[in-house]
Amino acid sequence: MAAALLSAMLVLGTFLPKGMPEAPPPKTARTIPDTVLYRHISSRVAQGESYYSAAADEQRRHDLPLRPFVTVRLPTMGWMNALVDPQLVLHLLLAITVAAWMALPGLRIWERVALAVAIAAGSWQAFADYSAWVHEYWCGLLLALSVAVHPRNVTLSIVIALAAALIRELALPFLLLGCAFALIARSWREALEWTAAIGVFALALGLHAWEVSAVALAGDKASPGWFGLLGYPAAIDRIAQQSPLGIAPGALAAAIAALGPAGWLGLRNRTGFFMCAYMLGMLAFLAIFPRDNNLFWSVLVAPLWLAGLVFLPRLARWLAGRAGPREPEAAAG
Repeated sequence: MAAALLSAMLVLGTFLPKGMPEAPPPKTARTIPDTVLYRHISSRVAQGESYYSAAADEQRRHDLPLRPFVTVRLPTMGWMNALVDPQLVLHLLLAITVAAWMALPGLRIWERVALAVAIAAGSWQAFADYSAWVHEYWCGLLLALSVAVHPRNVTLSIVIALAAALIRELALPFLLLGCAFALIARSWREALEWTAAIGVFALALGLHAWEVSAVALAGDKASPGWFGLLGYPAAIDRIAQQSPLGIAPGALAAAIAALGPAGWLGLRNRTGFFMCAYMLGMLAFLAIFPRDNNLFWSVLVAPLWLAGLVFLPRLARWLAGRAGPREPEAAAG
């Protein structure tokens, strides 16, 4: 009953009025897209320049904020993209993620194929030429891979999630939720590993803040903040736009996308409950905090959002009382 109620609320909520969009920021001749900015920074790092001096100079030159410190991305991707072909590595990461999900035990053949299609569809914009310079694409795929790896290798799963957080700090809620689930399950060793990962992330973020403060100037521009209050319908719409659902009529696309979190309950195991909780939490996050121009934040959940739809038949059978035995934990987490 609770799952059915959740599904209905998620769909009906898409028809609520959207939040008031904020006024667009004033445009200046120096402003450039984020993707171009990060490409410039990586190019300068590849030539031997310090990441932080390059980032500060590029953001200052293009009238972009340097305060607070989180307006400067963590250096992980800037260093990596200076050493490798980022587009090739991103496509490889997508292939590995899809393969990891298809290899999970306990899934039907059609579910494996459908998962591959859903993950690829949720990540389709990763094939755009600018995607390798978007931190959220890397972070979202790494988190999706972390979930797939978790049933077979908890430690590796946590390391992958930590890597995602070291690329984009917005992955921190994933780490916190993973630790909470481990505590609920009384898996003390896993909880300790999640805590260690959170500690490493906190240390890295502290060092990042110190490095940014060393290159920041008193007159540097400050961010207007993050409290967009765009609302639930806008959050769902943005997630839908990250997939081929974006070509469907807006109301239909949003209604279909809204079922993603509920679908995960069809697994009836830790992974299903974890993913449902994570998706709902991120949905609230995307409804409250992003500004109108924080378009890429929804990419954090896009790879696995549509994957939840694959398990809607399981959820329907469960609600109809014909679910059969609970899926083994190894089936998906």
